[in-house]
Amino acid sequence: MLHPEAGDKAKIMYSISNINSNISVSTYVSINIETGVLSAQRPFDYEKSKEFVLQVSAKDNGSPSLSSNATLLIRIVDQNDNAPKILYPLPENGLVMFEMAPLSSEPGSLITKVVAVDEDSGHNAWLSYHLMQILELGIMESLSNCCYWLLFIYSFSSFPN
Repeated sequence: MLHPEAGDKAKIMYSISNINSNISVSTYVSINIETGVLSAQRPFDYEKSKEFVLQVSAKDNGSPSLSSNATLLIRIVDQNDNAPKILYPLPENGLVMFEMAPLSSEPGSLITKVVAVDEDSGHNAWLSYHLMQILELGIMESLSNCCYWLLFIYSFSSFPN
């Protein structure tokens, strides 16, 4: 940065300081004291901290020394870095072995409801559900905002022995 004074007095030094008391910004970013360029010190984690505020100071070597401050709000953008987790039915070794349904189940009867969550946010948290293998049992899929439903289309009595 140019300074109207010449020589060492024109040299500007940059520094950062905390404004958030709950986070040490120097663990996330550093500043080049000669150029003022901010650099990340480690990966940001949106799920732990969505934003933080810091103050950048610029100070010259003049006499008297003059300075100026700027407050920066840094917002972290979420990435799709969390896999969905099935909450129900609880998988064993990654697989659900079976769901029991009475032989007398009528068409439209609920077989099961699969519930899953994703810790990401926005579009990264949207879930889609798909049957990996469809058996010849007349099963209908249904998707709601939070859950995946499996329903009978036919009664068991309509299948040949």
